[in-house]
Amino acid sequence: MSKTLEALQAIWKFASDMVEKHGMEGDDTMTDAEHQAWQEAGALCNAATAKANVSLSEDDLAKFMLQRIENGDLALEDIPVRLARYGLMEPSAFVAEMRERMMVVTK
Repeated sequence: MSKTLEALQAIWKFASDMVEKHGMEGDDTMTDAEHQAWQEAGALCNAATAKANVSLSEDDLAKFMLQRIENGDLALEDIPVRLARYGLMEPSAFVAEMRERMMVVTK
C-alpha cells in the first residue's frame, strides 16, 4: 500500500471514529487516546506529502515512459494527446500523477 493511501485511510478511520462517537453535530473534544491517534494519522499524512513533494527526475520519467511504450502499455497514437494533456497540467499535479503511475507499475 502506498504511503499516501495509508495516510488517507488513517485520516478517514479517525474521522469515522469521531463521527461514530460524537455524531455529525457532536462536540469537538478528544480524549488523550483520540488526540494521540490524530497526531499519528497527521504524521502519516505529513510523511506521505513530504515524500510526494520530492522532485521527479527527467531521466526516471523518460525511462518510465519508454518502458510503457516498449511494453505496449502506451499506444503510439496516444502520445500526442498525452503530451498536450501533460503540458497543460499544473506541474505538481503532473508529478503526483507520474509518481502514482510509477508506483503502480513497481508493485
